[in-house]
Amino acid sequence: TCALPIYGTVNPNGGGTSYWFLYGTNSSLAGASQSGTYNIGSGNSNLSISGNAPGLSGGTTYYYRIQASNSAGTSGGSILSFTTPPSVQLPTVTTGAATSVTSSSATLNGTVNSNGSSTSYVFLYGTSSSLSGASVSGTYSIGFGASAQSASVGVGNLSPNTRYYYELQASSSVGTSTGAIYSFTTSVAAVPPANVSISDR
Repeated sequence: TCALPIYGTVNPNGGGTSYWFLYGTNSSLAGASQSGTYNIGSGNSNLSISGNAPGLSGGTTYYYRIQASNSAGTSGGSILSFTTPPSVQLPTVTTGAATSVTSSSATLNGTVNSNGSSTSYVFLYGTSSSLSGASVSGTYSIGFGASAQSASVGVGNLSPNTRYYYELQASSSVGTSTGAIYSFTTSVAAVPPANVSISDR
């Protein structure tokens, strides 16, 4: 949810006046919410006024109007409308299986949906299943689209025949999302053949 200020003009016409806003998603303002009530004094000129409309949903059209009241009665302005900006969400992250695993390197994979905000991602990896003290890959940008995009990083200097754990993390201005922790085991290092010598007897 979000809150937006809404604006208008009121002329008290010489009487002590208060005003408020009605707002809601119904174009007739049936069942509308009401802002706080504000005092504007008793002048005789048009005054610019504003009020706060809290609890709004993103990407939604709202209708509103001003109502003002003094000892002579209550009057209302025209019904106007505005549309709130789309809701901003955390990136959606899925860790995928490791590929190209050797005795000393691997490619870590996953997908990231930036959900409309400029997003970057990293992989955490290490030998602890909780990723305590994990190494962090380089940081890669994935833009601000609205569909899942592949995320892939090659890591090296790994120990042979060792189980490694890793996860994908993606960050935007909204916050950071983390995928599940996956694992892979590096292969056994190849052993060179023993030296063989042949001698004539």
